[in-house]
Amino acid sequence: MHAPFTHRDITLDVIKSNINVFAKSLALNLKEAKEMVDEARKRGLYFGVDFQNRFLPQHVKAKEMLNEGAVGKRFC
Repeated sequence: MHAPFTHRDITLDVIKSNINVFAKSLALNLKEAKEMVDEARKRGLYFGVDFQNRFLPQHVKAKEMLNEGAVGKRFC
């Protein structure tokens, strides 16, 4: 798990590698959030945020699907 102050740098590195991002949290401030959103838009990538609602039924199901390999590749 990463500390919140690292989210911007890690997310931008992933986006700059032309990989879609579904993050567990956004950023420390609006400026950082805008940088990430703008970079994803510039590259035509998807950028989503979960906001830590991990126990909602739809999120539990999404995690199950990811773990089963139903969507993309698992990197962590």
